[in-house]
Amino acid sequence: MSKRENGTRAAYEALGMEAEEAAYAVENDDGAQILSLAFVRLLLDEMVTKTASPGERPPWIQRELKLTGGRTELTGSAAALQRMLDAGVSNEDVTAVVREQQWNALYNVCQILDGDPTWMAFLREKIPGVPDASFRLVDVRQGWFGEVPGKPIPNLHPHFDEYASSDE
Repeated sequence: MSKRENGTRAAYEALGMEAEEAAYAVENDDGAQILSLAFVRLLLDEMVTKTASPGERPPWIQRELKLTGGRTELTGSAAALQRMLDAGVSNEDVTAVVREQQWNALYNVCQILDGDPTWMAFLREKIPGVPDASFRLVDVRQGWFGEVPGKPIPNLHPHFDEYASSDE
């Protein structure tokens, strides 16, 4: 196995693949699958975490509450979060609601970038005159005259399902 293949295999493993699955992927991937996995991983890393001991506030809640300085008369998500916690909503319940909303939004972005025609039909229904096209995530590489769009990176939302279910 070449140095490049070893690096790619290590990247697959870092993205959560077992060693045998990673070896197979290196042999059969044209580069799109690893980019798809990495993109989805970046999205999921932006979701709030559930990490905290029972009764402790997760780091994301602590960061948000610092924004309010305890002032519940303020507007915005940090102040709303403070009011929910003051009303007795648990850290776990707040985190569950936020994570679910984030998951839904990110999953839908992945479906849109996978070219799901339902989303474009929905958009054209809301905004008549939108061209009959679709959105794609493409790999961009450095060429002779600057950045050159490469191939589409397919199958984002199936990877999203795999990562999201492993986090439960």
